[in-house]
Amino acid sequence: MRCVNIDWLEVYVFEPLLSPITADVYRQKGFRVVEREYGTKIYSEVFTVYEGEFELLIVQRQPQSDKRLGGILPPGSCHIRMHNRFCYQRACVMWFRQLLSELNYTFRSIKRVDLCIDFNRFDNGERPSNFATKYIRGDYVKICQPKISAHGTDNWDSREWNSFAWGSPSSNVRTRFYNKSLEMREQAIKPWIVDAWLAAGLSLDDDVWRVEFEITKCTNTMWEDEGCTLGLFLTSIDTEEKIAALCQVYCSHYFRFKIYEEGKRKDRCKDKVLFRIDEWWRNYQPIDMCLKRKTTKGDRGFLRRLYQIANDEFDKAPSVRNAVEEIVDYMCRHHGEVGSMNSKYWSRLLQWGL
Repeated sequence: MRCVNIDWLEVYVFEPLLSPITADVYRQKGFRVVEREYGTKIYSEVFTVYEGEFELLIVQRQPQSDKRLGGILPPGSCHIRMHNRFCYQRACVMWFRQLLSELNYTFRSIKRVDLCIDFNRFDNGERPSNFATKYIRGDYVKICQPKISAHGTDNWDSREWNSFAWGSPSSNVRTRFYNKSLEMREQAIKPWIVDAWLAAGLSLDDDVWRVEFEITKCTNTMWEDEGCTLGLFLTSIDTEEKIAALCQVYCSHYFRFKIYEEGKRKDRCKDKVLFRIDEWWRNYQPIDMCLKRKTTKGDRGFLRRLYQIANDEFDKAPSVRNAVEEIVDYMCRHHGEVGSMNSKYWSRLLQWGL
């Protein structure tokens, strides 16, 4: 038995410039709103939206770095995150989509979504704790995501492994496998998660383990099968069936293991079957749909040199400024990470109206 769900959902949207969606707009819709006295590094205004005592959304608005003032974020930018408890309610994403539409937000992208699969045992009957021990011992090897971190307990006569994470912080997808029951015992019990387990038929007499996929940069993350390409949008996760299907897609790619055989190439070793994946979904593979070339160290050095030249010649040679504008415009269109460069140089170029 499995319990599949979303554990985190955060979206990037634009609010109407002529009628901004302030805390009072939510109050007029009948919600209770609690405003923070402080913002974040990115947004100056943060408030939580409630239905009675039930937390629904955390809204961040009013960019600290507005493009109109020489910053980097377009005016009207907002981040809205569903509260963890609300993520476990039926049809929550459908309700969320409807609310965004009613308030006239313009949806831009999913900033982050976490898909999770909770279970007592794998589909093959194996205990997750036994699998963890054998994986550390080297009996199994993982396909893709070679960077790993693991946590456990060092006992007198044995070691117990209870948490694994694969992928780097900059990855589009990070995979985690951990003892969720243990985590809640050590941190805080979340009754809404326990209720979801009971509804799915999981046993509380045995520890529940979780496989979790943290998916970011969702505008670049797609999945395909023989020319059929599907994107990751709110409509991809607005029903339980779609969430379950998407979990199978990511599980077949990011939680795939082989039985180690000495002297054999990894791709020729036998599969270690943990979950039964429908063949239909096994054919789909997450892909990076970003068509822009990634920025290199040389590109960043080139941009810094551009700034220095333009700054030195700004008042003397207007033609230099025009040339810089054309080059930077080209880099914006063809280099995927130029806009994220950490630089006073880029901020200065933006001030020129680029």
